Amino acid sequence: MEPLIDSIRTGKTGTELAGAGQERFEVIAKNNQAELFNEGMVSLTRVVRADLLSVYDFSGIGTLMDVGGGVGELMVAILRKYPSMRGLVFDLPHCAEDANKNLGDSGFADRCQFIGGNFFESVTSGADAILMKSILHDWNDDRCLLILRLCREALKPGARLIVVDRILPDKIEPRADHLATVLSDINMLRGPGGRERTETEQRELLTSAGFRLTRIVPAGRVNVLEASRN
Repeated sequence: MEPLIDSIRTGKTGTELAGAGQERFEVIAKNNQAELFNEGMVSLTRVVRADLLSVYDFSGIGTLMDVGGGVGELMVAILRKYPSMRGLVFDLPHCAEDANKNLGDSGFADRCQFIGGNFFESVTSGADAILMKSILHDWNDDRCLLILRLCREALKPGARLIVVDRILPDKIEPRADHLATVLSDINMLRGPGGRERTETEQRELLTSAGFRLTRIVPAGRVNVLEASRN
């Protein structure tokens, strides 16, 4: 409990307080924990994918790119529902082996390609829409703006950006869903140094990066924020 309190008091992540000199995801890769981390992300994706696919319509997208898409678990589910769609999974190169195996085992290797890269440096162009699930809450506002602006550069004017994340209520009430979001907010602070955001904060972030928030669709424990590239 004391290390968590230290993060709350200082605003520093666990790795910063430990003097590791690296970001959380660098530590994960260095310590060969990437496979365990990816398994955790797959499990979390499976919790939300049914709600997500039941409330949000991905039709009309020729090629969808999942930025930070890990091993492609969510992409596989979307491609299964939309047989005319093609997919791109964009993530760090160390995800390539597991992602390609997952895409192959699922029967989608011919409709989806894994692309290795770093979304702080560049985002591959060529997709009609970009999806990001549980990505922006990992990072502070400055780093989110960098990611979003690179996504904007990769999209054509009017193209869709689909952000799947929690929304922090303006007023916290003693409810299970509110408390879960607050706990996630603390977890993001302690882990990679990110945060959960209110609807107003989400809108301001997207606007600053050159997107227009067009609608928010509740999807169980998460929300789908649909934005259009200006």
